[in-house]
Amino acid sequence: LIRAYTTMDDVLALQIAQATNSQNPINVVNLKSNNPYQKKVAEYFSSQGVALIVKPGSDLTDYTDNITNESLLQLYASLYENDPAKAKLSKSAIFNIYFDKVFNEEQENNNIEKKLYRCYQLWVLLKKSNINVPWFKHGVYAFLYTIKNICPNLLNEDICEKDTTSNFYKNIPQTVTVIENVIQQKTSILKERFSYNNLFKSSEIK
Repeated sequence: LIRAYTTMDDVLALQIAQATNSQNPINVVNLKSNNPYQKKVAEYFSSQGVALIVKPGSDLTDYTDNITNESLLQLYASLYENDPAKAKLSKSAIFNIYFDKVFNEEQENNNIEKKLYRCYQLWVLLKKSNINVPWFKHGVYAFLYTIKNICPNLLNEDICEKDTTSNFYKNIPQTVTVIENVIQQKTSILKERFSYNNLFKSSEIK
């Protein structure tokens, strides 16, 4: 038994897909893949040579790099929503919380594609930075949250990529110092109960 709907209205098609599949075991990422505002962001990324993966199995042949929408929302949560602990704690939670807040008409009018692309750019710089400290793999979102507070211009989408890169690398040492001071304080309090994982998952990290 099937039901077939025919419409040329993309918004209505998305509403039907969400309403009729909300109680079925369909991955929420796939369910949201046809969001028209997300599609426009994906087009912007594509114009920069980067694939925004909105569902598994996307063709990446023509792109120099890629990032999933889930990973992108984690970065957005850390950099624009000041939520580094939740970004680390749960990719799916971040997706559920922020997807509709990010991919909508109001955000489109506020150039959300540029903000999200800046998130991606900072993520690339972070991956290239080769920061060799024991806490780094646990604290990447806290690192991004900290460095953008030290240097707010990192989130200025009108500043050229060259200057953003320079500002990012220039502020790495201070960012590392700030986080290591926090780690030292928490270690002195918790002693053997301290763990990097718990610290960076805690809202207290801010």
